[in-house]
Amino acid sequence: MNHMNNNIRIMQTKDYELPFYVTTVGGYLQQEKPNRGGASSLVDYQWMYCIAGKGLLILNGIQYDLPENTGCLLYPNTPHLYYPVKKPWTTRWVTFSGYGVRKLLQDNGFNNSNVYNIHNIQGMNLLTDDIFTTAQSKNVLKNYESSILLYDMLVRLKFHTYSYSERINAQANEKLQPVMNYIEENFEKDISLPEIAGVIDVSPQYLCRIFSKRFNMSPATYLIKYRVHMAKTFLTRDSSVRVSDIASQVGFHDLSYFCKTFRKLEGISPTEFRTSLTG
Repeated sequence: MNHMNNNIRIMQTKDYELPFYVTTVGGYLQQEKPNRGGASSLVDYQWMYCIAGKGLLILNGIQYDLPENTGCLLYPNTPHLYYPVKKPWTTRWVTFSGYGVRKLLQDNGFNNSNVYNIHNIQGMNLLTDDIFTTAQSKNVLKNYESSILLYDMLVRLKFHTYSYSERINAQANEKLQPVMNYIEENFEKDISLPEIAGVIDVSPQYLCRIFSKRFNMSPATYLIKYRVHMAKTFLTRDSSVRVSDIASQVGFHDLSYFCKTFRKLEGISPTEFRTSLTG
């Protein structure tokens, strides 16, 4: 992924028929001070995050630190200013748009421009690296492939980040991170609550208590939601793969239960979701 750590901006032809499309993607070994003060200076959405050094972001009159493992999501036409305070301030970014972006972000709790801590920086680097590699390719379908990768990244933001205001829960996040990693690495398997609790050597009852306090849901509910999240990703990748096969791939052994759960969480069936994105 080091090839992305340079002053490269990959521009893609905008395809307004796509619900999600990448406009630029890149990285700076030394991010300097761009001024976005004008309301029309940045017409696309932007996700930018720091992998080394420290920057300062001024957003809506409030100053935010942007150290390592911290990022900002900026809505279009949002006046802001950021600059380095500890060099080298190394950043990565993706700018994007599309008629489906706002609803997807808001459905996942990203309702406005904000600052977020990243608890899975390796996963975030892989996501942006994939977008960069695809955008840089000469594949005639790269816009469509980038669209799928962008959708995947935006959905995964929910699982890879927590908001700046939630830093008071940093200790709980640190304790539960191995649990979340275990679920995300083994979601397709039949994993039990005692097995998950054993990851941090606590009782199932204690795990449920601290997990629910932090995330307002049980570990079992988190597992189900993550399975549906992965199903959404798989549904967009290859339209030839049957819904029943995707259900099995993400850990649902009963197609009827999978479809019922998917509709409950997403408001539409898996087939309707696939059609809405792939046509």
